[in-house]
Amino acid sequence: MFYDDLLFFNVEEITEDGKILRFQEDLICQLGCEAHKRGRFYGYRSIGAELRFVTESKFFDLKLRADKEDTTIYIFFGDYMHHSYILKEGVITNLHVEIPEKFYRLREQLPKDAFHPNVIRIVIGYSGYVSYIGLNTYGKRRPPRKEEMPARTLLVYGSSISHGSEALEYINSYPFLLSRLCHMDVINKSIPGSCQAEAVMCNYLQTIQTDQAFVEFGVNVVELYTLEEYKRHLTMLLDSLQANQIYFTSVLDNGAIFDHASHSFQMLMEFRAYAQSLKQYMYIEPSTLLNGVSALTTDLLHPSDYGQLQIALALSKIIEIKE
Repeated sequence: MFYDDLLFFNVEEITEDGKILRFQEDLICQLGCEAHKRGRFYGYRSIGAELRFVTESKFFDLKLRADKEDTTIYIFFGDYMHHSYILKEGVITNLHVEIPEKFYRLREQLPKDAFHPNVIRIVIGYSGYVSYIGLNTYGKRRPPRKEEMPARTLLVYGSSISHGSEALEYINSYPFLLSRLCHMDVINKSIPGSCQAEAVMCNYLQTIQTDQAFVEFGVNVVELYTLEEYKRHLTMLLDSLQANQIYFTSVLDNGAIFDHASHSFQMLMEFRAYAQSLKQYMYIEPSTLLNGVSALTTDLLHPSDYGQLQIALALSKIIEIKE
């Protein structure tokens, strides 16, 4: 969305008090089922959203507020990393940012990878509860033009694994790494702990037209859905996606694979078997993406930074082959 002469990428709404939201607030308030409604506060996390603009100025002041927990933001000039900053919870932070002299002088000559170097990108990291207060560029600014950004788009929908939880930095998560590897704009609509493919979520995802889509679905509902419910929601989810090519996987390996007598293991195997039976979409075996549980953190669920890199590299090869 466009607001205040900026492009708010992967953002659907900015509330009256400035909250940057990846989903409309009325959608967030409908997330979940009777037994699990945590998506109604996790949906407010704007991890993976970006503020983008272009200015002739050599410096700018950006005012943001972390509304809940400290939050890291990253500043890129195009694909070139500039700096990271930590926003303190409950405090309005005024960041004064100056573009390095050599970079400013050469930015029209520097190689364009996915983004033109003159596109200033403010990437929201963990924990992601952030409000926009204002921007002063001490001169004119404008949103980036289409040709200054990646030509192709990828939609990602999944759990905290796809949201990058437990990675040390959001820019080490597989969706962000994948955007670099494939030169694509990744629209990350993952919901940590609350990826349930509700009807209201599927209806929303249906409004997003992208070149590619990738779904990681199942880990948040192994103790929540029956197999029939999983079938219904996965089918509804995949049918809703508006993409030229759709890739998906089921539950990645986690600690449950060592407990064959557990209900979680039984559902994990049944979910995988059904997902594999769907031939109209590109199913990716979980072992193709994450090879070995040592790539997990000690919670035996979330990929470490190394695991996130594994997933990104594996997906980049699959997407490249299928183009």
